[in-house]
Amino acid sequence: MDPVLAKNLANFLYAVLIATIISVFCTMGISGKSAVESLIAEYSVIEGVILLLTVLMTINIRAGNVSLFTFSSFITLFPFVLLLFIIGIFIALLSIYFNRIADNKVSPYYTSFSTTLVGLLIAQLMLLVGSVAKDPTNPVINKKTFSLLMLLGTINLIVVITLGVILKFYSTDC
Repeated sequence: MDPVLAKNLANFLYAVLIATIISVFCTMGISGKSAVESLIAEYSVIEGVILLLTVLMTINIRAGNVSLFTFSSFITLFPFVLLLFIIGIFIALLSIYFNRIADNKVSPYYTSFSTTLVGLLIAQLMLLVGSVAKDPTNPVINKKTFSLLMLLGTINLIVVITLGVILKFYSTDC
């Protein structure tokens, strides 16, 4: 892939990601059907951008004549896959418990854990994008950054699982 095209495409995707994160901040804490629909749409856009960034990184890794089955390729691509998985689970939770969230029949812990999720996602995205954005044509994540991304990803996964437990077992009838 042309390096200029890859850089421009990556910059466009970063801009969409930033705009969507700002939009998530604007809709946090608002209840109602339209707010939950908007959250599902925003997280879906984030998921799509991360998927496109993953495809772009894969193309750039392959363009450098590096196998996708090397340790450096794994270190570069696995944080993207983990983020896709975490956001996918959260979108599924928002969809499954849509009415309960829209009618605000959730525990107060839902708000605190969803805020924690957003904070951790932003930290994970900033670290991931910051390490890959230096040179999108030659994406490499060093081992220290990978370790931090895995730590944040593990905590984020625990938060999403906790959100699932809260939504399934701790509802209110207010």
